[in-house]
Amino acid sequence: MFDPLDFFSHEGVRRYTRAELGEPESCLKIRTSEPEMFGPALMVTTTTKESGQNLSPFQVMDLPYVAIAPATVILTILSLLRPNDEINFNSGTQDHATNVDDILEKKQISVDFAQETLEWYINYSHVSVNNLQELCTRIMLLGSSSSVQELLAYFTSILAKYEKQERQDLLNEQVLKSASMRISEMCGRTAQPSKTRLFTLEYLQTPIKLHEPALTADNLGFKTWGSSLVLAEQVCRNYPHYQTPKSGNLRVLELGAGTGLVGIAFACKTLEKLQAQKTTIILTDLPEIVPNLAHNVNLNNLHPEDNALQVIAETLDWNDPSDFIEAHGPGKFDLILIADPVYSAQHVKLIVNMLSQFLSHQGIACLEIPIRDRYAQERQRLWDLIDSEGLRTVSEARHSGVDDWGHVNYIYKELSW
Repeated sequence: MFDPLDFFSHEGVRRYTRAELGEPESCLKIRTSEPEMFGPALMVTTTTKESGQNLSPFQVMDLPYVAIAPATVILTILSLLRPNDEINFNSGTQDHATNVDDILEKKQISVDFAQETLEWYINYSHVSVNNLQELCTRIMLLGSSSSVQELLAYFTSILAKYEKQERQDLLNEQVLKSASMRISEMCGRTAQPSKTRLFTLEYLQTPIKLHEPALTADNLGFKTWGSSLVLAEQVCRNYPHYQTPKSGNLRVLELGAGTGLVGIAFACKTLEKLQAQKTTIILTDLPEIVPNLAHNVNLNNLHPEDNALQVIAETLDWNDPSDFIEAHGPGKFDLILIADPVYSAQHVKLIVNMLSQFLSHQGIACLEIPIRDRYAQERQRLWDLIDSEGLRTVSEARHSGVDDWGHVNYIYKELSW
């Protein structure tokens, strides 16, 4: 299995009527094929109900010639080629925007720029384009069906031209920024800038938004890992299993929360219950990770007015938890959530120490561990230490999922004293 951890340490523009722009209702027909390393991932055709015309994606050679096309046209093309929103690590899904107004709003393109781009195609391009609806659709389809190398070459040619401009006005700077963004988006997650991702879970009504900063300084906590998505599904599915303790307040602790998907999913599930038990959820990680973790708590509006649910992002040092205990008291937790915590041999003992320190006598710990060949010895040592500490495996399962680097298999264990 591929191990991503190995990489860490204007004037004259004609104004068109809505009838001329053409906004027929469209239905998308998508035929998928196995993606090649540098080949098309999707074979897509679009059929408009009004004309019955099959629209195939442009080829890269059909895009405006960089040397002569106006900056407004180039910027519009770059905006239309921006990838669709990612849902659960999947960026290849087709955009639901099918009419001109929705497309321009979602891609943040002004009507004037769109009109000028259509005018350019009508007057200068060798390909026939009937209206703005068709133009936008065919260019967006190109982004999901064209060769990576060809698109990279096109974006690089834009950079080559606009970096040589003696006078860098705001429009030129926007073109440079957009071209750089398109290149970084095609170079893998480690090369991409900060982003906000959307996650939907089968057992949760509410979509979850998570902000991920750019992956710098080997901060693995800035990345949402596939194990978090799998564990979030598991705890939402089993939510009725977590009963209210005698104290009347369910206390939940997430260790190594990262971007917070698991704990936030549990909090959102709690809010969906009309008679939810009083719940305190503390999401913890290293000091440099916690600000973004707190941002994601706010991003999902997890500050209800009735105070039945309390969600906190907090620093917890596994080597010395004294500051955490001083801030939140020595009380134990009824549920501890841990996803993908083993990145070194030292983590194994620390994880078991945290379980011993914080898991209540009647508590449950849920672990989701990816099966990485590189960490086989650490996984076995973790199971051995858990057994020696007096924890027992209540249930165990094998899960599978995907993240930014492909398919991954996982081991799920539910532990108690």
